Amino acid sequence: MPSGGQGKQLERMCRAFEALLEGKSLGTAELSTLLGVGPAQARRYAKQLGKMKGVRQTADGIQLSKQALFETPSREAAVAAALMAGVSELFHGTRYAQAMRDALGYVAARAPQPLPTDGLLQRFRFATRGGDPAIGEKAQVLEVVVKALLNSERLAVNYIDFAGAPRCCTFEPLTLFVYEHQLYLIGREPQLAIEALRFSRLASAHGTKQRFEYPSSAAYNLDALLHEIWGIFLGYDEHALEEVIVRLAPRWRTFANSHRWHPSQQVIDADKGLVRFFLRPCPEFRGWVLNMGSEIEVLQPNWLREWVASELKDALAIYEAGDAVIQRGEPCHRRVVLPNSRRIQAPMDPPRRLRLRLRTDKAP
Repeated sequence: MPSGGQGKQLERMCRAFEALLEGKSLGTAELSTLLGVGPAQARRYAKQLGKMKGVRQTADGIQLSKQALFETPSREAAVAAALMAGVSELFHGTRYAQAMRDALGYVAARAPQPLPTDGLLQRFRFATRGGDPAIGEKAQVLEVVVKALLNSERLAVNYIDFAGAPRCCTFEPLTLFVYEHQLYLIGREPQLAIEALRFSRLASAHGTKQRFEYPSSAAYNLDALLHEIWGIFLGYDEHALEEVIVRLAPRWRTFANSHRWHPSQQVIDADKGLVRFFLRPCPEFRGWVLNMGSEIEVLQPNWLREWVASELKDALAIYEAGDAVIQRGEPCHRRVVLPNSRRIQAPMDPPRRLRLRLRTDKAP
């Protein structure tokens, strides 16, 4: 413990620093009065205080620069803030959109060389493409979700699934996730599999005041979950992991060497355009293959090759039939045989938790 003299000196230093925190400027006279010491001793205290971070000497004495107490953000931090501020467009109509821009302004103003916010946004930009227009209309729902995430609180949600069917459930929110230009709430019903809810289809969400234990990183690893799928189709762990090999058209071969569609991607023969993926062939992956049209060929697995060929034949039949099919309003779905002989419509958006390891035998 400090001796009596040292304790008195420490007490005076604390009293002086408290006054500086209040924004006061302390000259010799002010320090003498505040600490009850003579002018010579006050000057010694001022000299000691002047060595502390954030304290500077002015014409009126010593003063605390609160900005100097915090580490000056780097130029790289300002650029990173500009890129993140681009995400603000996704949250248009909510408080978070302006908060992201304010954060950029705060960082840019305190960079070693202050940078104009508008100039940064022009030079470093993140585009949200289409965005999620419903977010602004659901600003209150977003506030409820954020609060529940911070407090590990269960939500009572009303959700509209892809097919338009309503669903009411208790939901444990784990991650608010931006995927490409869309917002998702990742979580689970108690004791069930993790899934992703599209935020724009959250009709309502209310806090239940029921807390849950947020899972450890060993029990919930979002990066590991996303590594096995293509996109955001979570909850399809019944898909088998597959080695998928495709052949790209010549004009895509240079692109494949400089672009990564999936973390597991491996260019195994650049000259022949052969690319390998190791993933669960979820609806989004199959949609990507169909989107590539005639510029991609699935080589394996065989069931996926046959499925793509059948889908392309169905698509061709629509165009060959002209307007007749469209005018009749007939669906162009075909039926697919599953390993356990169940049948479903062509699985572009299948029911959740449905096994989608397709057979290679032809559908009737």
